[in-house]
Amino acid sequence: MTGIILVFIRQRHQSQREKMSGVYSAAIEHGWQIQPIDEPFDAERFRALKRLWSPIGCFIDDSALPVRSGRPQRIAKSAVLGVPVVILGKDTTRKRQVFDCSVQNARAPALAAAQTLKGLGVEHFVYIGDPEHAAWSEERGRHFARAVRSWDFRKYDGRNPNTGKGKDSLADFLRAVPRPFGVLLAADHVAMTFYAALRQTGLTVGTDLFIVGVDNDEMLCSSLSPTLSSVQLDFFRAGRNAVSLLDRRRRDGRLPPQYVMYGMIDVVNRASTTRHLTDRRLSEGLVFIAEHGTERITTEDV
Repeated sequence: MTGIILVFIRQRHQSQREKMSGVYSAAIEHGWQIQPIDEPFDAERFRALKRLWSPIGCFIDDSALPVRSGRPQRIAKSAVLGVPVVILGKDTTRKRQVFDCSVQNARAPALAAAQTLKGLGVEHFVYIGDPEHAAWSEERGRHFARAVRSWDFRKYDGRNPNTGKGKDSLADFLRAVPRPFGVLLAADHVAMTFYAALRQTGLTVGTDLFIVGVDNDEMLCSSLSPTLSSVQLDFFRAGRNAVSLLDRRRRDGRLPPQYVMYGMIDVVNRASTTRHLTDRRLSEGLVFIAEHGTERITTEDV
């Protein structure tokens, strides 16, 4: 059964590109063509695209769900004009589901991050959410809080750190946490703002705190200093699951909506979860080697 699948997805992050890779790899097996739409879902726009492409199905990534005041807005089933739809993410806008969903196991990355930080001997834990993606960010924070419930847990609920005053507020918050402490960032892209606030505190990563992100966006994680450890999720599987759900829906449209979960692959450890030695010269040398080991460095450079 050949045909065109519309995919509403904002391909700004590696996670979204990996989902698309999974979609493409599975769609080829069905003889389906993929048409990415790099913009949020809009009912009027969808009507125009349906007239243009006559799609046999549609995927809507959570990055492309319509949002108002940081909250995803409900997509009416009538808005998709009878075209089978699969959400790449969780539909948090309704209790009784109407769309099939390829959903992340939200507990897995929070638990893996908690285990990594506990292994470093910390007894104080901090969660930094993503103010622009409230629903899944809050869910990840709840799972992290449960994973460290026997220890001291603090969640940053201050001003948006993407503003100047918010960055100062986050820096003040971090200074008040007992040391050493572990930090889970809601996603890797939160790290840019977090590191900017951290530079104002005088705290040292590897001694005063340790940091874990989520998504393992390799270019971003490796560009930070110190490099960011991160939980690698199986986004490729998310894309393949979406294709399987659409195939199931096309074969029998009367089936009830289904959630299929995808999990994580591993925690990729980098410098942000490396404990520094008490000799500052030695610890800085080890960080330098970790960050530049693939280059032609000499003992003099170190």
